[in-house]
Amino acid sequence: MSLIVRSITTAAIIAVSVQIFSIGVLAPRLPREFCKPSLKESRVISFEAVPLLRLNHTDGAVDVSTHPGGKIEVEAEIRVYGKCQSEAETREFAESLVDASIVSVYNKAIYVVTEPEERPHNVGLRVDYHIRVPVNTNLALSVGNGNIHIGEGCGRITINAENTDVDIANPGSVLEVKSTNGRINVTGAPGRTRLETTNGSIRAAMLGGKLRAATTNGNIDAIFASSGVEVGDLTSLNGHITLSLCEESSVRVDATTGRGIIETDIPLAPGGAIEGRREMHGIIGSGATQLAMNSVNGNIRITRSGS
Repeated sequence: MSLIVRSITTAAIIAVSVQIFSIGVLAPRLPREFCKPSLKESRVISFEAVPLLRLNHTDGAVDVSTHPGGKIEVEAEIRVYGKCQSEAETREFAESLVDASIVSVYNKAIYVVTEPEERPHNVGLRVDYHIRVPVNTNLALSVGNGNIHIGEGCGRITINAENTDVDIANPGSVLEVKSTNGRINVTGAPGRTRLETTNGSIRAAMLGGKLRAATTNGNIDAIFASSGVEVGDLTSLNGHITLSLCEESSVRVDATTGRGIIETDIPLAPGGAIEGRREMHGIIGSGATQLAMNSVNGNIRITRSGS
């Protein structure tokens, strides 16, 4: 009988613990999409083309693509969760969202702000953007919570984000991405590229230019798809670093790891060596690209693409 009582008591404790975790810990962190919005609407704004689009965004995804037209087209899908003190105030708050204006004729920029006014208490918000811009338009995005996807054909791209995964295809020139919690994936970068995240992995396929990639907790996978890459600086505190070189690529490498090992299946030029499996100094090929790789708690590997 005592065994049955203990089993029932244990089961009750587990059930209560699960309920406390679900209500007190998990529920507040569930995405807003699991709840029905109190207000939902779609808004479309169109501008004549300018060199730069700036976006200051709080919650929601951002998708940017290019088109051959001469206008910047911004579509915002707005969802408001909860209510203000009255339905009229909720509507007034929604109407204040997605404010857009020309910054100045000198800057030649459009500035879109998701929330120009303070959000009412106990009101949640998600705004998903679908933006189409002319080819070579420059972008400056600041995003709090929500993923970013940018298609090919944009110009210079600058991103500052907090809880955001970033995916960028074939940027036109300089690329700078900084995220606190999120993964970064870049393909076809031709120029100076700077990628930083605190909690997330980084994948960068380079066609040329200079790459600086740094993460605190996450792996780095870099691909040098041409011999035009000038510099590679790859740093991860708690993560592995892998570099794939195309057949034409050559590097002058200095690599160190604190608690991992360094491996390569590519012969180093005479005089180069891996020392104690934790340091590599040497030249692969002609040594055209300057390469630094540093990890504290991760392995480092250099290989040829496809091997």
